[in-house]
Amino acid sequence: MAQNYDPDDVLLLVDGKIISGFADGTFIECSYDEDRYTESVGAQGEVTRNRNRNPMGQISATIKGESPDQSYLNNLAHSNRTFSVRVHKIGGERFLAGGTEGWIQVDPGKSFGDEEEDREYVFRIANYRQVDRG
Repeated sequence: MAQNYDPDDVLLLVDGKIISGFADGTFIECSYDEDRYTESVGAQGEVTRNRNRNPMGQISATIKGESPDQSYLNNLAHSNRTFSVRVHKIGGERFLAGGTEGWIQVDPGKSFGDEEEDREYVFRIANYRQVDRG
């Protein structure tokens, strides 16, 4: 059965606000910081699977330089508080990734040229969670 994908159905909510003005191409990336499991192998070949309890993850969003939400994100980047960062997909409001304790890793800086420059915001999330039902 054919499936439909529409990039307009993917929402990035930062502190409850829907962010808009994404750049062309891959505009949101979500990932855990580390593998969920590591392995150790003993001298006689015994394998142990070790559960990694690191809850950290990140969401990267690339927005156009003229996005209406750039100043909003810049203000958050310079704040001293944490906030929720979540990726949802419209259609039952499916949660895909994020958490409630996020911050912006670094101000994306600015560059100017012949054309509009994209800006990448990296959100670090202390209690990251990802659901694989995209």
